[in-house]
Amino acid sequence: MIMEPWESSSRLGASGRTLPGRAGGKMPSGITGFPRPARPGWVPAPSGHVMRRTLPRLVTLSALLKWGVERLGGMKRLEVEVLLSECLGCNRSLLALELEKEVTADHLEQFVGWIDRRAQGEPMAYIRGKKEFWSLDFYVDRRVLIPRPETELLVEQALSSMIKSEAVNVADIGTGSGVLGIALAKERKGWNFVAVDSSKEALEVAAQNAQSHGVADRIEFREGDLCAPLQNRRGNFDLVVANLPYIPRSDLEGLSVDVKNYEPLQALDGGADGLELIFRLVQEARSCLQSRGWLLLEIGLGQVSVVIGRMKQLGFREVHSREDLQGIPRIVWGQIV
Repeated sequence: MIMEPWESSSRLGASGRTLPGRAGGKMPSGITGFPRPARPGWVPAPSGHVMRRTLPRLVTLSALLKWGVERLGGMKRLEVEVLLSECLGCNRSLLALELEKEVTADHLEQFVGWIDRRAQGEPMAYIRGKKEFWSLDFYVDRRVLIPRPETELLVEQALSSMIKSEAVNVADIGTGSGVLGIALAKERKGWNFVAVDSSKEALEVAAQNAQSHGVADRIEFREGDLCAPLQNRRGNFDLVVANLPYIPRSDLEGLSVDVKNYEPLQALDGGADGLELIFRLVQEARSCLQSRGWLLLEIGLGQVSVVIGRMKQLGFREVHSREDLQGIPRIVWGQIV
């Protein structure tokens, strides 16, 4: 049995469940209650309401850490520490110095709720409401895919010597949370961007991130399918960059719970072979790019040869690929002539 952080093993109720209390079985002088999600051990009250768990007003950091690790498992201690420090608004390194510090009921309620959500499989980024990318913090929620570290390869390549000009027009296709365009905008003050996504909700998140990072004046957001919203700027772009869905539809069910049950399906589903949107963009990008413009794409496992072949077939030259840290070819790029 996992005891709650405010419970004492010396006070067991008739049902065998531990009653709320402090060390030695004493009830705290001030208690508060709040509804909890239904789960094993929680029974509806006769009135039809879910029974409320009474919480002490104060609990120590040590008790919370211990309970959180027991709830999530010993391998998740780092996550427990991150969530607790985030809840308290302090640096994680300070937790070890103040283990006997008492936590208020408000912080206790928030932390217990976060641990419960993580125990059910919700990703840390959604619980915290942010994810680091390119050493920047981006707001994320379930409207957008969580940025992955390997996607930073697209930023690195775009910033390399492949583009010589200082004044550059960039189309970020399938922008999601906006990390690619925003990271590039932070690095290149003379670059201007159009960010496209088929999801209005994703564009709302991206616009919020652009505002937070001070680059909203150089990024225009457009809703639509791939290059369709760019028809009035045909031949205008020096770079088209995209991290489109590339997971084959048959593989979606095999994804981990924290991905398939929480992240938006349309940001994962790449069609029957995972290449449906990528092949369409290779075709459409030709009309968006000016002469000698570049197309830069993220791809999935086992897709590099067929994507390179399609790009060459459709008129791209200087087509190359680059591996991620796991040795998987992760990005490809080529120049239209």
